[in-house]
Amino acid sequence: MRCLCLILLALGPGISALTLQGKRVDRVNVAANATLSKDCWKRRPVIHHRSAFLEKHPGHGFDEKDVAPFELVYMDGYMYVDCVKDGLKRGADKHGPGKPEYEEEHSTNVSIVWYDRIVPKEDREAMTPAVCFNFCRTVGKTTQFFGLVEGRKCYCSPYFIQEAGDSSQCDAVCEGDNKQMCGGMKKQGIYAMHFCDRLAEHVEDAKTAADLSHSLCENVSNAYLFKQETLQALGKGLRARAGQAGDTITNVHGASASKEGSEAYKVHSRALAVQLDLGNASEKLVSDALTDSGDAKDDEGHKEWDLQDADVVKGLEKNIAVAKNLVKEAAKTCGPFEEGAFALDTTENADPDVDDVPHIQQYLPITYWIEDDKATDHVNMTGALASTCAGINLKDESVTNGFPVRDAEQCAEVCDTFSTDGGGNRCLAFEYYKPADEDHGLCIMLNDIKEISYYKKDICGDEGESGGEERSQGLRRRMLLQKKDAKKRSASDKVLLCAAKFSLMTGFGLRLKSKAAGVDHVPVNALDRCF
Repeated sequence: MRCLCLILLALGPGISALTLQGKRVDRVNVAANATLSKDCWKRRPVIHHRSAFLEKHPGHGFDEKDVAPFELVYMDGYMYVDCVKDGLKRGADKHGPGKPEYEEEHSTNVSIVWYDRIVPKEDREAMTPAVCFNFCRTVGKTTQFFGLVEGRKCYCSPYFIQEAGDSSQCDAVCEGDNKQMCGGMKKQGIYAMHFCDRLAEHVEDAKTAADLSHSLCENVSNAYLFKQETLQALGKGLRARAGQAGDTITNVHGASASKEGSEAYKVHSRALAVQLDLGNASEKLVSDALTDSGDAKDDEGHKEWDLQDADVVKGLEKNIAVAKNLVKEAAKTCGPFEEGAFALDTTENADPDVDDVPHIQQYLPITYWIEDDKATDHVNMTGALASTCAGINLKDESVTNGFPVRDAEQCAEVCDTFSTDGGGNRCLAFEYYKPADEDHGLCIMLNDIKEISYYKKDICGDEGESGGEERSQGLRRRMLLQKKDAKKRSASDKVLLCAAKFSLMTGFGLRLKSKAAGVDHVPVNALDRCF
């Protein structure tokens, strides 16, 4: 599989560049508390000493008119801290239900900020931790925590104060997601926010994963389209030819091939749909990075990507989520067919072991075991008469109804990969069909042989006539090949052939000859015509 990589270069504090398909997008001027980067993905301690914070950042949430949410982003992640009774909710609520107590004590010069007091009712979302985070991370630079309570309420704060509480738990189900908890009725679920400056990295990771999954589905889609087109053409031709010859065995094989072609098209269609969606998602990750930030450019003329812009961040995070979901869909839709797509490689270089002994040399034409077949060279594949076998197909779904191959050698090679399997997946023979005008042939692997037919007049000429000048030329050509190399077994020019692995056919001759009780007899049909 191709590895489609993006390059992320660190340029210095607060500045970095993302190279996407040869285009550079700079990320600059992102405001954040510097101490947060080292604490990313770590639990932050409860703040007991808030005097230093108040001296540096007085007035958090004091004036609700100063809160402008969903414009600038100051945080890019959050994590659960604890379930506590937050003293800030009780004593630092200047505008909400705790206002009377705040005015009485006035022990802080900060205030918590409530989601439902800032966001208009028509714009509010059912509460979850993510909803609260997306609000609080845009409230201001000093907002570092958020709290959830009663399953539906959210507030933002610069810190929290853990006070003594009862034994109750944060077990209030979130209004927007019944699989999550949003605080309790008496305690608050507290979350810490952090800025890791990793959005560009997440875009990179999402695009790399989307591109790799796109390649996977593209390979599956193309391979199974090839399988569909090839098998349906071969199946149609085989059924037509078998009908003319009155051969029910090959007619069944042709129907199986056509059926497998239809199933292959379903795989192709599903893989293609995911492939196209992944391509669009990958492109959108790039195009949004280049366009959402407008026409602003840096000193070097590169477009800026302002990760403090809430709309840019929200759009990119949405695109990342879409890409991730499609990667999962690709694994489910295309993943199970990855090996099948690889097996459909019928190029001449598909088998790297070109110096090995040909697999076909381990196989003999099925007529080798038929004593009455006096007219043919039993051993030589080229001289063997056209034959066909009915039997039990392998159970493996990828090969059970046949698959396309470049020649009989590849058919034997695949059969060999199943020859050591047990049960219904052990291949001991195969049926091979390849018309002279086709680039690929049909291979059907058999776990057992139940019936045999062979044609005494071999293959018909182009006009369907037995004998004739063309048949004579074909026989002479085969005789010359045999004379040139009598020991060579080749099936490359055969139109129809049933072959079996010699080492796995012990006792098969007895099954052909004997009709005694207890013997699984295999009937043989000697057809006095051509195929």
